[in-house]
Amino acid sequence: MAIYQELVDRRGFTQAYNSVKRFCRGLRLKEPEQFDRLEFSPAEESQVDYGEGAATRSPASIASRDCS
Repeated sequence: MAIYQELVDRRGFTQAYNSVKRFCRGLRLKEPEQFDRLEFSPAEESQVDYGEGAATRSPASIASRDCS
């Protein structure tokens, strides 16, 4: 009831209480996303992220470098 009341008071929600109940019920039934925690001693393992990054300019040269 608190979620519904906050939606009405703060957001001007005009739908029925049951629509909020149905939405929340759907959230409860989803499995949580799994995260694997990796634990190692210092210097035992390393990790590198080869994701895309913004293009950077090297102050030592005029050339730009794309970090992707």
